Amino acid sequence: MSSSECESSCKVSDPQHSQKLLRVLRTFWLEQSFHDALLVVGAEELPVQKNILAAASPYIRTKLNYNPPKQDGSAYRIELQGVSMTIMKQILEYIFSGDITLNEETIQDMVQASDLLLMTDLKALCCQFLESCITAENCIGIRLFSLRYCLYHVHYVATEFLQTHFGDVARSEEFRELPPTQLCELLSMEKLNIGKEEHVLEAVVRWFAHDPEDRRAHMKEVTSAVWMDGLDLSYLREQALGEPLMREVIRDHCQPVLERGQLHGEALLATFKPRGYSECIVIVGGEDRQSRTATALMRCLCPLYDTNRRTWIQLQPMSIARSGHGAVAAEGFLFVMGGSDENKTVLDSGEKYDPDSNTWTPIPPMLQTRQNFGVVELDGLIYVLGGENEAMELTTVEVFDPHFNTWKPQTSMTMVRSVGCYASMNKKIYAISGGSYGKLFDSVECFDPKTQQWTGLCPLKERRKQNAARVVLKASRLPPGHTRTVRQTRVHWQRMVGSPLDVDPPSGTFVSTSAPRHDPTGHLCQSASLGFNHCLSVHHFLSGSVDTLFSPRFGSVACGIGQELYVFGGVRSQETQNPEHRQMMTCKSEFYHEEMRRWMVLDDQNLCIQTSSSFIYGALPIRGDIYVVGDLDTGTHFDYIREFRRSTGRWHRTMPMLASDLSKPACAALRFANCRLFHLQLRQGTFRLRV
Repeated sequence: MSSSECESSCKVSDPQHSQKLLRVLRTFWLEQSFHDALLVVGAEELPVQKNILAAASPYIRTKLNYNPPKQDGSAYRIELQGVSMTIMKQILEYIFSGDITLNEETIQDMVQASDLLLMTDLKALCCQFLESCITAENCIGIRLFSLRYCLYHVHYVATEFLQTHFGDVARSEEFRELPPTQLCELLSMEKLNIGKEEHVLEAVVRWFAHDPEDRRAHMKEVTSAVWMDGLDLSYLREQALGEPLMREVIRDHCQPVLERGQLHGEALLATFKPRGYSECIVIVGGEDRQSRTATALMRCLCPLYDTNRRTWIQLQPMSIARSGHGAVAAEGFLFVMGGSDENKTVLDSGEKYDPDSNTWTPIPPMLQTRQNFGVVELDGLIYVLGGENEAMELTTVEVFDPHFNTWKPQTSMTMVRSVGCYASMNKKIYAISGGSYGKLFDSVECFDPKTQQWTGLCPLKERRKQNAARVVLKASRLPPGHTRTVRQTRVHWQRMVGSPLDVDPPSGTFVSTSAPRHDPTGHLCQSASLGFNHCLSVHHFLSGSVDTLFSPRFGSVACGIGQELYVFGGVRSQETQNPEHRQMMTCKSEFYHEEMRRWMVLDDQNLCIQTSSSFIYGALPIRGDIYVVGDLDTGTHFDYIREFRRSTGRWHRTMPMLASDLSKPACAALRFANCRLFHLQLRQGTFRLRV
């Protein structure tokens, strides 16, 4: 062996090392070998290795730090209270194997033990199990239990389930056993999914009938949570002649409504307070279509067939105008972060929107400034991925906990994905396509928060960036004020050629911010710092050729729903025999099924025509279907929202594009209380009575 070979070194690793070590340690535990402490639970003792327990439990590690073992040779005793030996043995099995069996009989004891021992990983597994167990019969109990042990996401999921399935919950044993205070809190929820307020009154009477003598004294308090103005007078008169307990409730607590009589007109609208909720499409920020400056505006639309619900409702604007930002709904709120402001300054700030109060509050800044990044929600946590700042493209990932108001770094992506798209599905995060500096990616990688690792998946059928020596941008049909195809590329042109470009809206020409020169052919040319020229000419609104530049699949968006992952839109270069005249085209919509583990093209490609005149802002799953927001050229007109019905696999028109619609907004789906939407429409004059 030569001296040069001896001097070289290489770091290697055994991927099975940790598993092998755990198996040996588990053998020591089962054989009771090398034990140096006694775990005391009640009257029982169990030999253990204290360093193993200390490594697994911060609580035990703290006990050891403050009460170190004595040097007299006596066995160290670790006393635990509030945990049974049966549960502790299961936890020890989990410590040595990473596996644990959870069931409905022991889950509460396991949560209590993991909370005591400060074992957050085990507690997270318990949370996932609790979420899967939620039913109409137990959601009230799980909701109360989760709040007691700070399981905030479980509490949110249980609350949403209760609101959605209130009719079934109100017939459960847990509902009948509720104390008056908790019942009032439940009945006061604005988002209870009921067709009529009469169902709430009937639920109150069933609760009253469970123990009439003891509960009669609380009926005034309980019935105050019923929205009396929502009760139908003919229903009350009919029920006043029926079952005895219902008669008593109406006589003692509903009489003022009967005496007042039926309301009409303005008086009815002033007191009308519909229960339930609506899943709304929210657009926030972006650019004004005329001035092309960042905006703080925010609007929502409920995509239902009721004409009253298919109008934009103005919401409270953000405190800062943003473009290139991220928006996502989590735990009942809308979170917006990053982007650039009116001065093109890249931001790290964020804010939270409360749909119940129509107000914004600031959140802590991100760890890095970033724009044009991905943002997804997973188990109540918000992940921001990639993007770019003034200096570079980013692969970094950070996660925000809305309940603790903190940002933390996460495992970075394996590659830069400029203009990529991101989505979550089945407890995992997917980073799809994109590219960097002329490189074209059709790859997909998946992040599992449990393992903290990124893994590759089956690539897309169509690449999301085009690596070409020459690319022609062409758009023969554009809506009024439509310049976002070029505006969206601006940061990438600038990065490649070293000088910013813009578009003159009246002429459709590219304009450089530094002094231009013209070549003899009439093309607008600008010297580039990378040692090549880019020459742009006008064809209708936009056209041209760009030397040595890549063309991203602009506007590609993704969303996960059920077992499927969907990717919509984006633009790529159409392959032609003459590379001098390549045209831009919209990519086909694809979906990935987790069981099949491959990408497939949707049968119905009528989202928009396959030219570069369309641009997509977001894809939102609502009630099992997907709503795509963007400037969508259908061939005869432009739509702003189109619905993909997964049951039929067909596209349907939801909302035409208006001149006032925002350009490049961030999109999200957010649940609003119907009463809040109604009063917003009433104040804005967009509500119409149907005759």
